[in-house]
Amino acid sequence: MKTLLFICIAFMLVFINGCKKDGTVYVAQYLDIAYNDNLGNDLLDPSNSNGFSSENIQLYTLVNNVKTEVYHPNLTYAHSFMIYKNDSLKLYFLRVFLEDNTTFLQLNQNITDTITCTIDKSNGNSIIRKVCLPLYHFESG
Repeated sequence: MKTLLFICIAFMLVFINGCKKDGTVYVAQYLDIAYNDNLGNDLLDPSNSNGFSSENIQLYTLVNNVKTEVYHPNLTYAHSFMIYKNDSLKLYFLRVFLEDNTTFLQLNQNITDTITCTIDKSNGNSIIRKVCLPLYHFESG
């Protein structure tokens, strides 16, 4: 069995992009995560056959206590995530756009991580106050 180390390099970033036409401000709240195995191999690198493929990754949230896949067909990233390469760090990151206090990040059929956070929503604003991620070893066959 191969031991994989879930290494999470997470940056809580709030990106604000203002629209000048009507003064509306759109806020994208996201978390960037890097996954590496215990040998340091990048599990998000598309050339890594043992890594996580964007085609298999899915996000879920709870809607009326029912686990529901995140899908917004009108958005650029309809499934509320993207994988990108940070050239200066030479790492691939999974960017997860956070919408709810609990997000289920299914990396493949066998591995699902849970991201919990505290999002304060008031007066038309959303602010992420706290994010919790599992940092652990897991066994994979």
